[in-house]
Amino acid sequence: MSAAGTAVRETTDSLRTVFRNPGLRRVNLALAGSLIGDWAYATALTVWAYSVGGATAVGVWGVVRLGLLALVTPFASALADRYPRKFVMVSADVIRGVLVFVAAGVIYWNGPTALVYVLGTAAWVCAAPFRPAQMALLPSLVDEPKELTAANGTASTLESLAFFVGPAIGGLLLTVADIPLVFVLNGLTFLWSAALVLGVHPHKPLTTDEPAASVDQEPTENFWQESIAGFQTIWANADLRMITGI
Repeated sequence: MSAAGTAVRETTDSLRTVFRNPGLRRVNLALAGSLIGDWAYATALTVWAYSVGGATAVGVWGVVRLGLLALVTPFASALADRYPRKFVMVSADVIRGVLVFVAAGVIYWNGPTALVYVLGTAAWVCAAPFRPAQMALLPSLVDEPKELTAANGTASTLESLAFFVGPAIGGLLLTVADIPLVFVLNGLTFLWSAALVLGVHPHKPLTTDEPAASVDQEPTENFWQESIAGFQTIWANADLRMITGI
């Protein structure tokens, strides 16, 4: 009980630290909206897939969706180092919002089933650059190390909560509304996230040892090199290989 109490106090302190900082508050609320929207949308789309194709459709779509996400994520993450972080985050939100709205229209007007799958998968994959860009933006919003530590802890907490809250919201909405309306409501979470990010104004100048895009310089590596740099770093260090493998 003592350990649990300590953990609760530390989490509460981190939340207070984050929400006292306007930039961190906006970024973390945007992250919450983005993640909850992802999971709520995925839940609604899974229910739709089951209604049109049964368990087989759900299974196939799940494998394709997560497989593509695994392949795309390293390359999507590199976007956060080549373009302004706010631009990457807002673009990811807006694109997902548009894709979700279009998918809602296709379902409502009984459009092609395959198109709904394509739109749904594309919306999920477009989420990949958001989290890396959000993490890379945080150092420019803090004044002292403890704020960055608190922000990272809060973001991890939000990820865990979104994994539960998103599907719960999606499931609850499906009990009172049809799937197209749930899609539209999910799409609004992405636009809400984009609006919050637009209001973020970094107040700490980025140093020249930041990635090239942060200091408005041309990237010195090509896109492929940047995308695999993390894997190369991990492979070259035995401790990192062990931690990553675990």
